[in-house]
Amino acid sequence: MDVSLSVDSLMSQQASMTQAALGVGVERKVLDMAQAEGAALVRLIDSAGGLGGNINTYA
Repeated sequence: MDVSLSVDSLMSQQASMTQAALGVGVERKVLDMAQAEGAALVRLIDSAGGLGGNINTYA
């Protein structure tokens, strides 16, 4: 077996695993941000007295 081919294969495999792990991290961050924004919206609606209330969007 060619040693350089084996090293290239291992490096490629490691790069693929790293890229997948980073992708999962980005997905989790996006979901966390969406959850936080949703919670903030719920608090905003609640502070206005529920749906249909006067929501002050000026901060």
